[in-house]
Amino acid sequence: MLEMKLNRARRKRATGSRQRKLSLPPVPPFYERHPLLVLTLLFVFVLSFGWWFRSAFFNSILPGSEPYYHMKISEIVLAKGFTETEFLTGAPRHFLLTPFYVLASNIIYFLGTYSAARLLPPLFSYLSLVLLWALLSLFRISTRKKFFVCFSFVISPAFISLVFLYLPHSFDLFLLLFSVFAIHSRSSFWRLTGLFSSLLLSASGFSHYASFVLIVLFMLRSRNLLKVPSLSRKKFLHLVLLLSSLSFVARFSLFLPKIPFSESLKTLLSAHPLNFQSVLLRSFTIFGAKPGLSLFAVVLSSIALLQGLKRKKVLAPLYILSAVLLLLFLFGSGFSLVVLSLLMAFASGFVIDFFLSRDWSLMVLREFTAWLLVCGLLFAGAVQFSAIIHSRPGPNDVSALKDLSLLCSQKRAVVLSHQDNGFWIEAISDCPSFTDGNALFFPESEWRLQVSERLFRTKELNTARELLSEFNIGYLLIDEPMKSGKVWSLPDDGLLFLLRNNETFKREVMYPGIEIWSTDLS
Repeated sequence: MLEMKLNRARRKRATGSRQRKLSLPPVPPFYERHPLLVLTLLFVFVLSFGWWFRSAFFNSILPGSEPYYHMKISEIVLAKGFTETEFLTGAPRHFLLTPFYVLASNIIYFLGTYSAARLLPPLFSYLSLVLLWALLSLFRISTRKKFFVCFSFVISPAFISLVFLYLPHSFDLFLLLFSVFAIHSRSSFWRLTGLFSSLLLSASGFSHYASFVLIVLFMLRSRNLLKVPSLSRKKFLHLVLLLSSLSFVARFSLFLPKIPFSESLKTLLSAHPLNFQSVLLRSFTIFGAKPGLSLFAVVLSSIALLQGLKRKKVLAPLYILSAVLLLLFLFGSGFSLVVLSLLMAFASGFVIDFFLSRDWSLMVLREFTAWLLVCGLLFAGAVQFSAIIHSRPGPNDVSALKDLSLLCSQKRAVVLSHQDNGFWIEAISDCPSFTDGNALFFPESEWRLQVSERLFRTKELNTARELLSEFNIGYLLIDEPMKSGKVWSLPDDGLLFLLRNNETFKREVMYPGIEIWSTDLS
């Protein structure tokens, strides 16, 4: 009898223990327990693998074309101080002096140009990622949602470009996120620091100013979603918005009179036509935009847009900001693409969490959906990653441009090439390029492109000699893409036919895929 009671008691204890084990909450996955660690490891992997792969299989030269323009402007600011005029094309051209150039010029003074160009993009990209996490933490949202938002942003084409390319956008994004986060701090010191950084940001461009103002307005309207009591700082935030607006108006009222605004606007509109095919090619990474938008992220954002219509009054500033940024992006604003990608990552992260938090009858289907969403977002990032790794300039380009620098030191003259090569010519060889990729604020850009097109197409030696002499063009840089359809389609097209005239043209430098010719007319 006693033994039966003991056995019954043992069975009760075993049953109770099993029930207690079953009632324990499930252990969250590793990325929810250590989200910042996972994001940091992902960031380090993208950075280190990208540089290793490019160095091991291609070259260790800084990729891209536009970064070389910003490197040259930083050097000009270092040499001449607070100036807004450069002579990279041989003629005066204005640029907007932003806080990035001031900071970069000081870092270049201590580290050198190429070291600074390697350090600044990943540094400010990672700091922006940390600030994004801190900013999301101000809202009453779960750790998993914050992780998916940051993950979607890290693998976006725009963020990958920020990590590898020497562009002002990484610092500008850091300044934007820091300003929004700091003005919501409880500390007076950080609030004043955020006010100061918002003034600098607003003076950097219209997209910068619009992004800051509309994000702050969104946070004011969504104060019920915030962990911090924003109502107590409502007057301060209104003061910040007012001073930022004054900073933007004052800065551009001083800058715009320096530039031919109507001509610049005309050039901008002609360079970015709004026909359907052109918009597709410029907008999406999958169609060739480098960088561009992720088509899959656009689909997820559209789903989030439909879900958010229930709270359209709160989300109205973000909808307005998205429309403004999309319009600016279509006209070539790089920073607009960065902030637009950030908003799309915000929407994509919420949609991914929405799908994964549903009750699924089959866990296999849930896992398949999760991997499908992640792979869809990864595809555009992988395309951009591959484009950066394979991008020019290469060793032959740099060697030819250094030889061109020696030629220019003996006889200073303008270099004629395709406009896509202009920034490399100006930065690496230190020679003036007849055309480059910066047509904004430069009224001569349109007719210079017409002159270069006329030179490339002509087979009349007298016409070519006249134009070369008139514009002091002493060198021609011709690469393989120019011969393969970018300029000419046949070996004896236009100017290629005239290069046979040894009295006018002489080949000075030749490497695989690139050659430099001199003229006797400059």
